[in-house]
Amino acid sequence: MFLFIYSLAFSAKAIAEDITIPEDIVITVDTIWEPGAYTNDNVTITNNSTLIFNGAVTFNANNLNIEAGSSISANGKGYSTYQGPGAGNLSSQFGSGEA
Repeated sequence: MFLFIYSLAFSAKAIAEDITIPEDIVITVDTIWEPGAYTNDNVTITNNSTLIFNGAVTFNANNLNIEAGSSISANGKGYSTYQGPGAGNLSSQFGSGEA
């Protein structure tokens, strides 16, 4: 079994395409994944690090382990207000009449 350890050297931008990594991945430092579809077997985020999705990222893993103090973030990367699937409708309807 191979073990990929993401480090500062690997936190560079990934190519925006489908990326499949069948081996285990351990993320030990803050790491940015650029837009694309990522398919992994086992992913562990550890050492108080953050996996940051920088845009439209699809992430599939058989097993995901996020250890205490670590996280996944896509903050500020979603659709803006009233945009995207499931956005709902903005409506201003007023009634008037005389009593």
